[in-house]
Amino acid sequence: MQQIRANGKILLSGEYGVLDGAQSLALPTQLGQIFRFEKINEPEIQWKSLFADNSLWFEVIFKLENNQLFEQITPATSETTRLKEILEYIFIRKPNLAQTGGYKITSQLEFDKDWGLGSSSTLIYALSKWAGVNAYELLENTFGGSGYDLACADASTAILYKKTNQPYIPSVQPIHFAPDFKEQLFFVYLNEKKNSREAIAHYQQLKKSQRTHLIEVQNRITQNLLTAQTLTDFEAVLEKSESVLSRVLGIKTVKEERFKDYPYSIKSLGGWGGDFVLATTRKAKDMDYFIGQGYTNYFSFEDFIK
Repeated sequence: MQQIRANGKILLSGEYGVLDGAQSLALPTQLGQIFRFEKINEPEIQWKSLFADNSLWFEVIFKLENNQLFEQITPATSETTRLKEILEYIFIRKPNLAQTGGYKITSQLEFDKDWGLGSSSTLIYALSKWAGVNAYELLENTFGGSGYDLACADASTAILYKKTNQPYIPSVQPIHFAPDFKEQLFFVYLNEKKNSREAIAHYQQLKKSQRTHLIEVQNRITQNLLTAQTLTDFEAVLEKSESVLSRVLGIKTVKEERFKDYPYSIKSLGGWGGDFVLATTRKAKDMDYFIGQGYTNYFSFEDFIK
């Protein structure tokens, strides 16, 4: 049996612009997803996905014939259709995988499925590593996206990520990111999962000149986040990032929308409108504000980030 583990991800800077080559600061999370691959004699793929508590959330069996998958027993769903698409692409690229027998594949999340930490990216990463195909190629031909989340899946530290002109070969630079004020940084779940494909479609409707300008600004923001010496400096960069994207996207910032009376900085992470935000604090009791608003799932930097 082969076991592959992939980290979840947080995009701290460069949201949206990362699609067009903005240099982005991304953080692998301590929580991820584990995949187990076992060869079996039957010509089929027996797939099972588990929640963190070991309960079943998804199961399907595909008959395997001439590198094609035929669903057996369970009716087609959006999950089975997408999984079938990914596996068939792999078997076309790596036909030897399906020459004899099949596979029993089990995945297990370490985080809540609705948290937006990368259930899809960890899937793509693990399947590409198992099959021996380029993960960025597999992503481009299935889900699409920038690929920063795939880089996080295998990272042991924060990374600077940038798409390049070389197909399926991004620039991934491991960096040390543990600011002196990290004890005052918290990640808060907004009780709402954002559909990243919808967010990306919205961004791609912008004029090319707007996107080019955004990339230039985000490159500076990423560097300024890395060089901020104090929490106050760091907050100024966060707020600059929020105001720029708010203006470009024509969307209120998350602080304006939900947390107007919070005294410190709040930054959206990834697609605006859901998943996690980064909140700065001065004392631990500041998190009572979010609890009082009904946002009870939150993590310290130390407990959340690798």
